[in-house]
Formats: sequence, C-alpha cells, structure tokens
Amino acid sequence: MTVPVLSLITWSPFAGALLIMFTARYRPLAVRLIAVATTGVSMVGALWLYAVYDRDAAGFQFYEKVPLVPPLGISYELGVDGISLLLVLLTAVIIFAGVFASWTVTVRSQEFYALLLALVTGVFGVFVALDLFVFFLFYELAVLPMYLLIGVWVSSGEIHPRVIFAWAYR
Repeated sequence: MTVPVLSLITWSPFAGALLIMFTARYRPLAVRLIAVATTGVSMVGALWLYAVYDRDAAGFQFYEKVPLVPPLGISYELGVDGISLLLVLLTAVIIFAGVFASWTVTVRSQEFYALLLALVTGVFGVFVALDLFVFFLFYELAVLPMYLLIGVWVSSGEIHPRVIFAWAYR
C-alpha cells in the first residue's frame, strides 16, 4: 500500500487547525508550534514530491481516487502534473515561512492560525483536485478563512513582522 502523499500534504494543515481549536487559549506557543509542525509536514511532503516526480512521464502522478457519491460520479480524486506540482511546492514553502512571519500575532492568535491552516488546506486542495465538485469544495474552503483573515487581522494592522521578514515592510 502506498502512502497517499497528496492527501497528507493537503489535510495535515487542516488537522493542525483542528488541534489548534482544541488548544487552550492561554498557550500561544503551543498554537504556533502546532502550526509549524503541520505546515512542516506539508513542506516535507511537497519537497519529496518534487524530488521523486518523473518529469519524463506525461499525465497526472501520485493519483488518488475514492468514490464519494458514485451515482453522481463524484469522487475524491487527486493528482499532480508539472504545473500543479510547482504550485503545491510554492504554497508549502510560502505557508511554512508565513507561519514564522506571523509569529508576532498576539490578538486572537488561536483563531488566526486555525484560519490560516484552513485556508492553506483549501489552496492545496484546489491545486491537486481532479474532480470538479471536489475542486469547488476546496475553493470554497479557502474563501471564508481568507475573508476573515483579511477582514480581522490585516485591516487592524495587528501583523508586525520581525527579524528577516521585517525588511520587506520598511
């Protein structure tokens, strides 16, 4: 049996979001470490995908399919080609760095990181989904957290990057 690496990359941030929601509010370091660990799993998986991807083969690789609603032809169907592989890798690296860049969020950090991880789950799913219905579900999963992150934290100016990320905001 092979490891469903695309599902692991896609759903590990969501598992982190669930863990964060059940983490005590007065433990912000635990929340951040859960975010780092789960985005790290996605990044390691994406790097592994990139390393073992067969560039000479045509079509989708690392294919996964699980029937969801067979009478309607709806399946949880994932796969990557050359372009989606690069988008998954880029997303994994950016979200891993993004967790460190947002380390200074102190106002409602539990909700911030849970929404950030839910958002990236949707983004990963959009890039690997091969079924239109599942693609739409992942797209919608990304929209709501993005709206809340922008509306609550970005508009309030609560994010103040430090150290290596601070130079970009000067």
